[in-house]
Amino acid sequence: MKRSLAASLSLLMLLHVLPQSSGYSQNINRRFQVTPYVNLGGFSWKEFSDKGDEDLKESGMLFSFGAIPRFAFTKDLRFYADADLQFYFASVGYEGYLQDEFGNTTPFNTDTGYFGFDLVLSLGYSFPASKSFELTPIGGFGIEYWSRDIGQGKVQQGYVENYTVFLFNVGARGAYIVNRYIQLSSSIFIKMPLTISESVDLSSTGVGPSDISLSPGTNPLFRIQAGSSVYNFLAELYFETWTLSKSPEDRGFHQPESTRKGFGIRIGYTFAIP
Repeated sequence: MKRSLAASLSLLMLLHVLPQSSGYSQNINRRFQVTPYVNLGGFSWKEFSDKGDEDLKESGMLFSFGAIPRFAFTKDLRFYADADLQFYFASVGYEGYLQDEFGNTTPFNTDTGYFGFDLVLSLGYSFPASKSFELTPIGGFGIEYWSRDIGQGKVQQGYVENYTVFLFNVGARGAYIVNRYIQLSSSIFIKMPLTISESVDLSSTGVGPSDISLSPGTNPLFRIQAGSSVYNFLAELYFETWTLSKSPEDRGFHQPESTRKGFGIRIGYTFAIP
């Protein structure tokens, strides 16, 4: 019988639960600057059967930290490159089910541990639309890697998934400059995965092979954010939503259709480097 991973243990949760690169950099009139930051965010993840029934829900809080160095190329400092590197850790609640060989299901609740990193390289150019407003189109490429540990080694049905994603990022940021010390900004981004690879080892559970390779659907992620910088202190709210389509099968297993919605806050400070 064809089955998803949920049919043996629980459904896989897909793609990544952590706040992504904002493309944000304050214009403080320096050729080189760096913005260290911390993120605190919440998310909900759901997976669905082929009939549209909800089979899995995972939710909780995630913490991440990172830094965005920025270098301006031109004399007017408007054309720049930046890199957003962040790491995250989390332990979140997992609500799914187990299914035996006869199709009978039993609720299965546990915890899932996460560790991962996210690196996005971007280019941007700030156009002065008016004396107090700037519009900055932004584009770049990134890589994301994370490990997802269902059960965190505490349950027999637990296992580990590893993900690697290459993506293209495009968006725009608008900034209202109150004065040289205060800015208000909002942004919108579309993150499009170029490739998604997922590896799963089920050999320790006794219900599957050790070398399952899956390629979930590469649908875009949409993200909006808004915030302000006051005397180089940054505070930014974000919301993102993502739907991942069902993957092709490997060894009789597949990644089901999945949806994720996330929100959170980023706090940071921008240092100018002479």
